[in-house]
Amino acid sequence: MALRPRRLPPLAPCLLFVFIALPAAWFFLYFTRDRPVVLCGRPITDGIILGVLSVATIFALIFSNVGSTVFGAIMIGTVIICLHAVFRATDNLFLDETEAASGGLVVPLTDRIAAAGPCSDSMTVLTRGYCD
Repeated sequence: MALRPRRLPPLAPCLLFVFIALPAAWFFLYFTRDRPVVLCGRPITDGIILGVLSVATIFALIFSNVGSTVFGAIMIGTVIICLHAVFRATDNLFLDETEAASGGLVVPLTDRIAAAGPCSDSMTVLTRGYCD
């Protein structure tokens, strides 16, 4: 008896577009925008955008039957994080300020900034050591 290839459901191309559009919506509507979203002349708050995108994502995961795969990946990630937390040695992670200064890890920048005089761009002073 020959094995037949598994057929994709008829909604597979639509779901592909949904799973391309959802990350794009998260990226453009929630993570990278600098101005509020305005719909019909009314501003939409971050909470409403977060709620709508979250519900749409959960609905898409349940509707497409990939929820179990995503849930399994989250559980595996959680186990790895917990194992890391258990076996992580936290001794000697703190650095004393006097040890850092005596070991050359801290470079005082106040002398450079004071020598540069008034400057509008402090990053120029920090990177070049002088002000244009």
